[in-house]
Formats: sequence, C-alpha cells, structure tokens
Amino acid sequence: MSCRGKKSMALALVLMMALEGCSSGTGSPVADQTGQEVLENSGAENNGSGNINIASIREEEMFSDRDKEIGYDDSRAIHIALKDQQTESDSNLVEIEGNTVTIKEEGTYLLSGTLSNGQVVVDAENTDKIQLVLKGVNINCDTSAALYVKQADKVFLTLDSGTKNSLSNKEDFVAVDDNNVDGVIFSKDDLTVNGEGTLTIQAAYGHGIVSKDDLVFTGGNYQIQAAKQAVSGKESVRIASGTFQLKAGKDGIHAEDDEDETLGFVYIAGGDITIEDSYEGIEGRKIDITGGNITLKASDDGFNAAGENDSSGMMRNPMEADENCYIHISGGTVNIDAEGDGIDSNGSLLISGGEIYVSGPTNSGNGALDYGSEASITGGILVAAGAGGMEQNFGSSSTQGSMLVNSSAMQTGAIVLKDSSGKEILSYTPKKAYGSAVISTPEVKKGETYEVALGEETVSVEMTENIYGTGSGMGHGGHGMGGHNGNPDGQFPGGGKRPDGERKERPAESSII
Repeated sequence: MSCRGKKSMALALVLMMALEGCSSGTGSPVADQTGQEVLENSGAENNGSGNINIASIREEEMFSDRDKEIGYDDSRAIHIALKDQQTESDSNLVEIEGNTVTIKEEGTYLLSGTLSNGQVVVDAENTDKIQLVLKGVNINCDTSAALYVKQADKVFLTLDSGTKNSLSNKEDFVAVDDNNVDGVIFSKDDLTVNGEGTLTIQAAYGHGIVSKDDLVFTGGNYQIQAAKQAVSGKESVRIASGTFQLKAGKDGIHAEDDEDETLGFVYIAGGDITIEDSYEGIEGRKIDITGGNITLKASDDGFNAAGENDSSGMMRNPMEADENCYIHISGGTVNIDAEGDGIDSNGSLLISGGEIYVSGPTNSGNGALDYGSEASITGGILVAAGAGGMEQNFGSSSTQGSMLVNSSAMQTGAIVLKDSSGKEILSYTPKKAYGSAVISTPEVKKGETYEVALGEETVSVEMTENIYGTGSGMGHGGHGMGGHNGNPDGQFPGGGKRPDGERKERPAESSII
C-alpha cells in the first residue's frame, strides 16, 4: 500500500509523563498462562448497581506474566530487515510488497531498519498471539498507521533493551479498509507494549497509540507527540511501569467505551507521572490511582471520570450524576494544576489514601473537587484549592475529618493548617490564586479546633462535626453531598467547548499558563 495524504497541522498542547502503573474497570481481568484476559468477578465487590468495584481488584489481576515478559530467543525469532523497496525476511511467513510488510501467523518477529513511507501490518488468525520486537526501527507512514494490527488475538510489542525506535505519520489519515485507522500505532485487538528500549511517536494527525480493546504498558520509555489523544484504549488503559513524555492536542491518557458501561477505564498502580500541559490529563469512565507520583497540568479537568452516552445511546445530561463513573485514589502522590475542575467525577469520588494536592480553577464556574453523586474520604491527605463558588466538600459518609474554608478575597501564598497548640500539620502553596480550600488529613478530628492560614488571611475552624463547610456551588446538578445552589439557569458560565467541538461546556476564562 502507499501512504499519502494532506499537510500536517500543529499540535495544541504539551504533556510530559513518567509513568509506572495503570489499570481499572468493573470486572477483574484474570490472566491465563498465555496472557489471554478473561473478565471475571473474582471476588470483586459489587456496588449494588450490577457493576463491580475496581477498588477491590488486585494489581496482579490486571497484568499477566506474559504482559511483563520481554525476553525472546533470537535464534528462533523471525528476522525482518526493513529497507525502502528492499525489505528482507528469513521466513516465508512474512509477506513483503513494496514498503508494506504483512505478518500472517503466530510467532516472534524481530524488526530492524527503516521505511521512509511504509507500514507493518499484523493480519493473523484471531487466535494468534504475536510478539513484535523492535530493535532499532524507524517507520513513517504518511497517511496511515506505521504499525497496524488488523487482526490477532493479542500483540506484544517489545522495545529491545537499549534500542531507540521511532514511528510516525506526517499527513491526514486516508481510509484503506473498513476500519477507522487514526493512530500511528493502531490495533483492533489487545495490545501490550513493554521492554527496556525507547519508542518515539510523532502523530501529525490523529492519535499516538490506539487499541480498540485493552491497551497495556508494563515497561519502556516513550516520547509521544500527537494531535489528539497520546494514549487511547477503548476497553481500558493499564500501565504497570514505564516512562512517558507526551505531547497531545487532547487528553494524555484516555479510555472510553460507549457500548459497554463496565469498560472504558484507567488504572494507575504506581510510577512517576508528569503532565506539563493537556486538555484533560487523565480521562476514563472509571479512574483508579493506587500508587505512584502524578503531577499534571490541564486547561480543563485534571482527572475526569465521565460516561458519554446513556443506555439508549443518547448523550447524557452533563448535570446529571452517572452511577457508572467514579474516581478512587487509594495511594500515591497526586499534584494537579487545572483550569477546569481539579478532580471531576460524574459519579462518585472516594479518597482512601495517598496525598492529593489540587491547584484548581481561578474562575468560579469550576471547582477544585466536583462530583455527581457522593464523595467520601476515609484516609490520606488532601488539599484542594479553587476560586470558590462551585466548591464541594466530602459527604457525611466520610470517616476522616474534612473542612472547607473560604477567604474573603482571592489569595496567593501558602495554605497552612495548625492545631490548637500552634503545631503545623501541613502546608501547601497552590500555583494560582484561590478563594477556598478543602483540607483533610488524619489529624483533622471532630471536637478539635484548628487555625487555617489562606495566604494573608487566617480562619479559625471548630470541628463540631466530622465535616466542616458544605460549599455554595451546584456541582453536577446539586447531586453532591456538598449541597450546592449553583447558577439559577443551570448552565456553566461563559460557555466554551472541547477541542473537538463535542460535549461538556466550560467557562471561557480558562487559559493555558
């Protein structure tokens, strides 16, 4: 095939990430000996609506041994030496036509060399498991995927230790079959990427890496520049380890499945993530953070748990709660700088551990915390600062104390919490001006009195109940336990749309700093 197309367009936003861990969902994917994943309950808790609570799923149930296996036998691997119009292979299992290389059967394939405008295609039986080892590969395909998994059971893409590999497209994607190929790596089936090498992806149009099933990372170093999503999985995105530097016009990590409300999830189990700029940092129907260090910047929401459509296929009312969505943070350290909502769940929000710091919106049309049904905190440390006006606190189901405090004017400088003896409990300095803050630590207890410094203003807080302060914004249609009044017309102020012109109105004041 030929890869031709239109001119490139500039990217809008920047993300840089270093990751070690991701996965989430509603059922427990249990791996068999070959890496095949079967969706089972496996003892996971049911939330009462027929969906399984991912919080009860263990990390080892998300990643098979095969997902993490990066070894191969060089003497038994099928070698493919890529070269423009002169590609060679030592096996008749590889079809070569011009600059298109097609892999048709199960096995391990070792690729090296360069194609200036070509493509590697996997088109095998739907029961075949294929390992592709990249060992110094450079492939550009102007108008399609440089690597296209058309059919297989599962593909394992291994970055050989110490090697540098690059894949790219330069022009608009052109349809070559019935599939809507729109990523530099595009897989119709399960895709696991691992290894100890480096992979650079340049996507002038479309996405960086796309899987229409599960997308799993268990190692490797990634530099991805994409006009749309940098990393996108339909059923799930799961990251066990790796280092990522991403530049994306839309979301950094995105999972979405409109056909099945139990899928479309992101699960982060560990690592060190830095997102320097994005539209939304991490978006999926369900988001689980169990460890790692995450720092992100977003022109809209930092974390966003959202479902696109209801069961009839109609777009949901963005002001209504969605019981299929949640965010659960149980470990790790999270730092969010967001112009939209800092942490936004269209359903529930649960904090049970970790450290979370949010420098939220400077406009009153968004909140540092925003949830649709309920929110509770049972452990961990959280400081979430925002402009005020749409702020929400945790609800009465919380077992750990939480306070929402407001200043009389917008402040800059540190938020400092002290106990009644004057001992400092915590200190956090937001990156932007703020007018309110939600604060929760294990040291905040009912019956105690605290002093909170919000920049130049000091507020005394007496915890007569477990939750102090309920806020004044509406959140998702007043569903949150914060008890908000919101705008009388039920709309966000200012308007504004996502980069693709779809879904979710947002204030016009938000900007990239």
